[in-house]
Amino acid sequence: MLRSGTMALQIEEDHPSIVVLGGFDPILFHPSWFRAQALLGQEEAEQASVKILHPDVAHWTTEWLELQVTRQRLFAMAMTESRGEAVRDLVVGVLQILEHTV
Repeated sequence: MLRSGTMALQIEEDHPSIVVLGGFDPILFHPSWFRAQALLGQEEAEQASVKILHPDVAHWTTEWLELQVTRQRLFAMAMTESRGEAVRDLVVGVLQILEHTV
């Protein structure tokens, strides 16, 4: 619990997230690409909810992950605190595969 003056603030949920600044090609960041790279399982990739996939922005979610990519930024957020390490591993995997992009 955080205290600010006399008002008590309480964090209801914790959503671990990672932001990476660099040069990205958003159109590449499709759930099927993550599946092909063994960063997502087949069922996760097939059931991902794609919000937008465009040369300037990619945004999609799975049960445990929200991913947003622009030309200058990659944002990955766990939907629950317990999936924080999975988000870290996914981002590290992307950066290892695309080492030339950042």
